[in-house]
Amino acid sequence: MVRGLASIEYEACGLPDVWLDNWPVHTCPHCRIEVPELPNAEATAREITCRLVLRRSKLDADAILFIRKTLHLTAQALADLLGTGRVEVSRWENGRVQISPHVEYRLRLLAIDRITPPETRSAAKGAVYDVIEHGYESVGGQIRISQGRQGEIRFSEQSISSFASA
Repeated sequence: MVRGLASIEYEACGLPDVWLDNWPVHTCPHCRIEVPELPNAEATAREITCRLVLRRSKLDADAILFIRKTLHLTAQALADLLGTGRVEVSRWENGRVQISPHVEYRLRLLAIDRITPPETRSAAKGAVYDVIEHGYESVGGQIRISQGRQGEIRFSEQSISSFASA
């Protein structure tokens, strides 16, 4: 395996269109398969979740499941926090039923409260309120995440400011 930097689609996260930019990868010299390094998978999942809750599109089944898992909640625990039932959460995650806008809003705020740094929460909540107030865009677009020089995830503040000004 050869180590290098690349932009790679992060298919293993279970979400479409999530890209790791300027990311350390190991490439097999024979088959050219690239495998990303994830020195801090938890921080990567939190950043993806932050981007999901800030994007201007409706949360789909995969996004809801990803958010719940990143928050380390069971379906029952999430249902209790959102004031609904475990079966309803399962239906959202399986794509059988769409989450209602007011419950989706509460889910986004819950994620912000649990994963964003305190200094960015107010701006993040404002960005989410703006999405709910002005409506969704039909397509979510890509999520792109970069690592800094020391391997840290460039977290939320840049993400939040870019979404808040959109």
